[in-house]
Amino acid sequence: MTTPIGPPNIYISESLTPLSNTSSIPGEAVEVFAAAYNQGPTVPTLVSSWSAFTQLYGNFSTAPVGNYLPYAVYQFFNNGGSSCYVLRIPNSDASTATLTLKDINSPQDNVITVNAYSPGAWGNQIYVAITTAGTTGRFNFVVYQGGTAASNIVESFVDLSINPYDSRYVLSIVNSPISGSTHVSITVTLPNNTYIAGVNDPALVSATALTGGGDGVTAPNLTTSIPLYLGQMQGQVLNVNVPGLSNTTSLNTLIAWAEEQGNVMFIIDGPAPNFPETSATVAANYVNMVSGGSPLTTSTYATLYAPWIEITNPASSLPGATIWVPPGGAILGIWNATDTKVGPWQSPAGVSYGQINLQNIETNFTTTDLTNLNAVNVNPIYNVPGYFPAVMGARTLAQGYPDRYIAVRRELIKLEHDFTNLLQFALFEPNGTDLWSQITYVLTNYLTQQFQQGVFGGDTAADSFSVVCDDTVNTPATSQAGIVNCNVAVSLLSPAEFILINISQFQSTASTTITTSTSTT
Repeated sequence: MTTPIGPPNIYISESLTPLSNTSSIPGEAVEVFAAAYNQGPTVPTLVSSWSAFTQLYGNFSTAPVGNYLPYAVYQFFNNGGSSCYVLRIPNSDASTATLTLKDINSPQDNVITVNAYSPGAWGNQIYVAITTAGTTGRFNFVVYQGGTAASNIVESFVDLSINPYDSRYVLSIVNSPISGSTHVSITVTLPNNTYIAGVNDPALVSATALTGGGDGVTAPNLTTSIPLYLGQMQGQVLNVNVPGLSNTTSLNTLIAWAEEQGNVMFIIDGPAPNFPETSATVAANYVNMVSGGSPLTTSTYATLYAPWIEITNPASSLPGATIWVPPGGAILGIWNATDTKVGPWQSPAGVSYGQINLQNIETNFTTTDLTNLNAVNVNPIYNVPGYFPAVMGARTLAQGYPDRYIAVRRELIKLEHDFTNLLQFALFEPNGTDLWSQITYVLTNYLTQQFQQGVFGGDTAADSFSVVCDDTVNTPATSQAGIVNCNVAVSLLSPAEFILINISQFQSTASTTITTSTSTT
């Protein structure tokens, strides 16, 4: 406190340390679908509704035969999901549709090249028109999708110029990453790199199709493409499904990448139905994925759900039409909805949080089947007597405690992610007691909020977590090496998988005790 200026009195000052804002930490868990596909952006793109997906990626009729990406996204929204990212990976030999536009010079020069936003035959359904803007040297750039009628117009950029020094320069407007086209990109090539008014202005053209787009035939390498593109989503916690992928070799490569990242979990689909089949055969196929000759890595960053489900076919106009699909899309919808209602520490399973919308299940597992699946941590889907179809498993593929549970692993991922964001301020600060106190304060404040939300076990905050960042864990040697040590311990809650009930039969002269049990599997 500085020396007061004024008459003798009691002077009071406040010294409040601002609370860290832990309620809006960026990059909360997001759901991602990644797949080989023939239409749409080739970078992870956020979609917030089924209609938003169809605008970018087409609908069921434009999807390749046997491709489950649109069904997975549809199930996601049909099971409570609010938004997800889609990563479309084209065939490695896919080609991009293009169109060359000329100027009004005589003879004409090529001045604008229009490219579909991504490779694929879908680009051949894009049309571009150059129309007058009513002023000499200015024009409108109009994009059509699927036809040339006015109803097919999807984008219109007005009052443009091909002059690079004009504020309405066509390249800047159409290629803007914020407000530009989501269907095409352009390049501009002026003769001698010089704009001459009345000479190099683009000629007016009616709606003209882009050509040369092709889907190709060489499948992409998902095990390299998925890490390449999702690795660019820094600061995000990712829950990823590759719809219909059950090849264990490919999945193990992706799981290894997820383990290296530390903030990615894979939700895995099992093999497609092969009717007629018994429940024991279906269960054995899933057990074999985990413990067979080429098993999945028993990782805490991967989960496996069984079996496939039958849903009302959204691609068919026939009443009662159905289709068999892998469950991953619905599972991610349930995960997203559970996060919204509670948080990642809540297991996305059971009759409270695991209800799944479907018409039928590939097979009705027997008690023996469920026991076998439980032994290798496969999460079953079945009809709960007296309730409805639900996800009745909440395990990762890891065998050991405590991170065999999805809720434990996901909360650990969240804590690690949030700690990283909260402590960015500490980098390059003087490494001493003041910094250690600040780190302790920030983490304690954050963990207290988590405790108040019911994330941890323990009746008090002291029973639920501890933070130690002082001279007991930081020595002069570590400080000189630029290292700050901070020990955090948390009490994470595992889900109640088995409920044991002891029933006693009371009689007038004696009592008999009968032990029974109830479990999720």
